[in-house]
Amino acid sequence: MKPIERLSRQRLRSAAVVLPFLGAFLLLPPFLPLFTARVQVAGLPLIVVYIFGVWAILIALAWWLARRLGGSSEGEPPA
Repeated sequence: MKPIERLSRQRLRSAAVVLPFLGAFLLLPPFLPLFTARVQVAGLPLIVVYIFGVWAILIALAWWLARRLGGSSEGEPPA
C-alpha cells in the first residue's frame, strides 16, 4: 500500500470513529432547542425536519465510509 493510500485510509477510519460522536452532539438536548421554533417546512415542524435530516445524513455518511473502508488491502488484517 502506498503511503498516500495509507494516510487516506487512516483518515477515513478516524472519520468513522468521530461520526457517532458528531451524531450524538447534534442530537443532544442543549442543541435541539435551537430548532423548536414554530416554523413549518413543507408542512412539518422544523424540529422534525432537523432530527430526521440529521438522522438521514448520518446514515448516508456511515454508508459512504463503510463502502470506502470495506475493501481490505493485502497484508492488512481485517478490521
